[in-house]
Amino acid sequence: MQTAFQDMIKDAGQKNKKVFVILSMEYCGWCKKQKNEVNKYIVNKYDYMEYIIIDKSSNAFRKLVSTGKFDTRFFPSSSIIIIDDKNEVNDIFEFVGYQSADNIIEILNDKEIMEIYDNWEIHLLCKD
Repeated sequence: MQTAFQDMIKDAGQKNKKVFVILSMEYCGWCKKQKNEVNKYIVNKYDYMEYIIIDKSSNAFRKLVSTGKFDTRFFPSSSIIIIDDKNEVNDIFEFVGYQSADNIIEILNDKEIMEIYDNWEIHLLCKD
């Protein structure tokens, strides 16, 4: 049985979309603020991306953390990730702790960082 997370990743890959992932905790005030910032200022502006929020208590969180590629010492943490042709998760850019919409937008508008995606023949993603 596939989870909503797996479905979104598969959908993003089929549509050749990037994915922005937010690692969150249910009772974290900064996590709620981060989700609100992303929803208000970024989701509709960058419609070429999927957005996923992954709660610390979920199986999807444990699966991502088991890759050893994500810093989970601080919440929220957000990443732009890709899945390569071997179905491995690769972290392209990580935001540790709460980030203002301006900080996130600056990275999303940075052509040098975002061109990393163009060098992969893969499925593109971001977190829930």
